[in-house]
Amino acid sequence: MTKTADAIKYSIVVPVLDEQENIPPLYVKLTEVMDALGEPYEIVFVDDGSRDQSFRVLSDIFESDRRVITVEERRQRRRERGVTDNEIVLANIARFYPEKAQDALLHSFREISARHPEARLWFLGVGPLEQDLRRLSTALGLDDRVSFLGFVEDVPGILPLIDIQVHPSHNEGVALAVSGGMAAGLPIVASDVGGLREVLKHGTTGLLVPPGDNRGFTQAVIDLIERPDQARRLGEAARRFIENEYSLAQAVGEVERTYGEVLGR
Repeated sequence: MTKTADAIKYSIVVPVLDEQENIPPLYVKLTEVMDALGEPYEIVFVDDGSRDQSFRVLSDIFESDRRVITVEERRQRRRERGVTDNEIVLANIARFYPEKAQDALLHSFREISARHPEARLWFLGVGPLEQDLRRLSTALGLDDRVSFLGFVEDVPGILPLIDIQVHPSHNEGVALAVSGGMAAGLPIVASDVGGLREVLKHGTTGLLVPPGDNRGFTQAVIDLIERPDQARRLGEAARRFIENEYSLAQAVGEVERTYGEVLGR
């Protein structure tokens, strides 16, 4: 939809989440509404370096479906999946596409499991690279420690069985899988890309590693395995962040305050 500068009536301010300037789904819906109404508009991309007082970027929301289970139930359900009490379950929840970097994760996991044989890796997802990843797992000698769980319909139900979430994407928006892990109180190691840095604050609500830094990613996971107190602290802080900053009530309040400020000018 091309408009001349004089015809533009509204500006849709979109936070830049990755280098491709992909528009988050919420803003896509907004542009569809504007098109349907026939209102002229422009899209303005902003990032942390260009935002000023003229812009107010409103928070996204995540409606948590946190499941709380007993210690005994957790132990039993893990045993049903072949996990013993002393094993550490790492999990990657994402579709199998190149930008999700699951091949790099397998290489990292080989180093992690060499140091911590009690580590296990679950992949929750499907996608065109699944067979390639399965072959790579076999080539790296990891088949006895890596499980491909396929499409999991009830992800919130399986999150309590996981110890650490791992998300080494090359680029990302605000991943729902990461928000879900945070809501479940999981410690998370992820790449410092796109929208992930909006919710994961390094050392506070998670650990962020530069994209492509496989050695750094490996060490960050090992640190959490060897420092369970730190892992618990990060997981609890992540859960509180989602509950307090990404809740529906928080988002509604923010919108109401913004409209109040605009109307009061």
